[in-house]
Amino acid sequence: MIDTDKIAELLKSHISQYKIHKDTGFSQGSLSDLRHGKTKIEDLTVKNATKLAKYYDEIHHA
Repeated sequence: MIDTDKIAELLKSHISQYKIHKDTGFSQGSLSDLRHGKTKIEDLTVKNATKLAKYYDEIHHA
């Protein structure tokens, strides 16, 4: 199961959309929509949600 709390914390963090995009390949537009509430975390594909949750783990366990 994907930890959506990790994704929420990532989106609230100081890490820029550009850095997340460069490190994960996740589109800046989609990140912006998530950060501004236009898209809900629950509406992400499993692939994209997994990508963001793994990125959270990488930056917090490095």
